[in-house]
Amino acid sequence: MMDDSPKSTDKQKMAINPACFAKMDIVVEKLRALDYESLYVKQQDMQPLRRDHFAVVGVNSVLQFQEFIHLAAWLINVVRDGAFRVDEFDDPNSIVHKLMLELQIFGFECGFPASRLKHAYGEAVIEVVDFLADQALQKINFRFQLPNHKFLSSNYVADEIVGDDDILEEVENVDEESHIFDDSRDNSINSYSSNSSSNQLIGSCIDPIEWKAELERVGPSLRAAERSSPKNRDHWRQHVDQMIRHDNDTRSLIPSVESGLLRFSQDLADVVDRVRIKESHLNDRFSNYCNEYNELKEKLTNAEKKNIQYGSSISTLSNEYIAVTNKLKDLKGAVEMRGSSMTDTTPLMRIKEALQLIKADIKTFDLQIGIVENALIHAIVQQSLMNGYQSDNDEHSSLSCETSVSSNSASSNE
Repeated sequence: MMDDSPKSTDKQKMAINPACFAKMDIVVEKLRALDYESLYVKQQDMQPLRRDHFAVVGVNSVLQFQEFIHLAAWLINVVRDGAFRVDEFDDPNSIVHKLMLELQIFGFECGFPASRLKHAYGEAVIEVVDFLADQALQKINFRFQLPNHKFLSSNYVADEIVGDDDILEEVENVDEESHIFDDSRDNSINSYSSNSSSNQLIGSCIDPIEWKAELERVGPSLRAAERSSPKNRDHWRQHVDQMIRHDNDTRSLIPSVESGLLRFSQDLADVVDRVRIKESHLNDRFSNYCNEYNELKEKLTNAEKKNIQYGSSISTLSNEYIAVTNKLKDLKGAVEMRGSSMTDTTPLMRIKEALQLIKADIKTFDLQIGIVENALIHAIVQQSLMNGYQSDNDEHSSLSCETSVSSNSASSNE
């Protein structure tokens, strides 16, 4: 709330600036000189601008900004035909930027930030409209002429300017103060007739310099304050003229509009009757179809419920099926492993190979034993020969040798 107070005070200062009201009044007169009421207001289907239109904050700021932009565009197009176009989808910043570019082309000296134009009120907006109005008046070679006062005296003009408000107030209060003025008038006449000295010339003994100084001192306070300006005095005449014009337009449009509305109401009543008859006919014709539709709809709802139930049971059964298939795969794997182990003959082949190796080893051992025994017998024979044993011993040794050889041959055959 504290942050918004400076902004609100600035807006209030801008709104109550007397210079804005005076300048806006001049702008309205310039627009009237351009005949904007017939060339612009009727085309835009809007009300004429008030004399404080852009001097105060509007009720609808968006609408006031649009009015300002469209008025500026119309004035620019009066000077330069088709030079400025406003798109309804443009951003306010871009619209203000385009307007400032056009003003620079006309030579407008901008003494304020362009962002003030987005408020659509205040001194900056009025300056822009005033400048464009002057450019448009120059384009059509319009010149304001001086007022013609040859039939009016200077005293009458002064009284018209200064004393008109006082005269209006006196006219309003005539009924209330008539008896007071009558009494005072009678008293003044009686006193004037009774005193003969009042008919003599009045001589002044006041110093003129002191009189002038006193007038300069009290003159500002004695000056009559204007409670209503001429523009406000003439404003009601504009409203009366506008009211009469609107009344005539309304009265001229009433017959055609009334006949059109009567025809439209009759046509509408006929259409409503036909629609009602057609509706009743359709209701009678399609009542059986509606009943069938309701029955089928109930069956559909029941089928959807059953479908939901079956779907849940199918999901549970599918889960059980997956578990059973997994168990079956495990059992098949175990059976295959056992079957492969039962039909495998590799251990028997290994046993046979081991037996053959053992038999070969036995043969080699027997051969080596026979060789060793032969070598031993040969050594014994040689030793017996060296010691000179007798022939009996030789025979005996030969016999033993034969027996050993025969035994070795038999073992080798086995």
